[in-house]
Amino acid sequence: MTALERELDWIDEELLDLIKRRIDLDVRIEESRVESGVTRFSHARELAVVRRYAQLGTAGPEMALLLLKLTRRTVAQRDEEDEPCED
Repeated sequence: MTALERELDWIDEELLDLIKRRIDLDVRIEESRVESGVTRFSHARELAVVRRYAQLGTAGPEMALLLLKLTRRTVAQRDEEDEPCED
């Protein structure tokens, strides 16, 4: 493995850590919004995220939507864990 490949692997690990942090923060924001009695998701904020990622080119908005989808999946999983089991 070359030095450039090792650096790329390091960047990938950093990106994964940042994505995990982003998901955690987003979930906490959503939980706070629900507790405050407002809608779980802010469509205006999500649109701003998509627009921000457009600076990466045509695939940027797709990447933003995938990040948002990861968050929603995480929220749904937490909601399922919080629900009592029915036997």
